[in-house]
Amino acid sequence: MAEIENGWEAAAADNRTVYSGFLGLTKWAIILIAIVLILMAIFLT
Repeated sequence: MAEIENGWEAAAADNRTVYSGFLGLTKWAIILIAIVLILMAIFLT
């Protein structure tokens, strides 16, 4: 029974790592899009 619980903990840790990595990637994507939009606004006006 203990082995199964440890397996679940390992899976949860993996999911957390993937989730935080995905959030970091999304944050950078949003920053990049914001910069592009600002540059477009500057050049188009």
